[in-house]
Amino acid sequence: GRANDVLETLDIMSLEQDTQGGFELIVGGPEREANWLNLAPDATHMMFRQYIADDRLQKLYDITIERIDEPESLPTAAEMQEELAEKLTNASGFIRHLAEPYIKISRTTLARPNEMLPLSPEARGALGANSANAYWLGSWDLDETEALLIEFTPVPAEYWSLVAHNTWIQALPQTQLQMQLNMLEASRDEDGKVRFVVSHSDPGYANWLSTGDL
Repeated sequence: GRANDVLETLDIMSLEQDTQGGFELIVGGPEREANWLNLAPDATHMMFRQYIADDRLQKLYDITIERIDEPESLPTAAEMQEELAEKLTNASGFIRHLAEPYIKISRTTLARPNEMLPLSPEARGALGANSANAYWLGSWDLDETEALLIEFTPVPAEYWSLVAHNTWIQALPQTQLQMQLNMLEASRDEDGKVRFVVSHSDPGYANWLSTGDL
């Protein structure tokens, strides 16, 4: 039930991989020269995040986890009751602590509509975000005749995208409307910049993001 905090971050580009891009990662135990992630004593969970820019060019990893330090043991009935009570308490506490930064960030962005604000290191940690990534968040307040122009010069990065999402930073479904674009999909202008237009209706511009009528 503790507040979320990022203890260790490991980028896949720093791992030794085979010719097919596969790898084996050891978590915890004695330090190793390569493909090792430190397991802090107060660690409670691990997140594995994948960024896919094009389903036709990239595949999701097939991930398996194996315990190698000792065999798994089953708790007794009495231990199971105590563990279940502790897990329920921790789960509810985790959700409470995780919801707080989402609500705080949403209130901040809604108070300053039509702007893009950088996510602070403290907020990244509270959300469990990768400390090596840069995040910018904003909100829009547009009527049907207005549009928001977002302009930036891309920096060298393995992945970047602009995504329309809800209050809980869940991506809006991209079934019929264009709700997100990444570095492979977005068009650059002759000056090297990328410009996005956010509006209710399609203006006929390549880098258009729909508001989803929100």
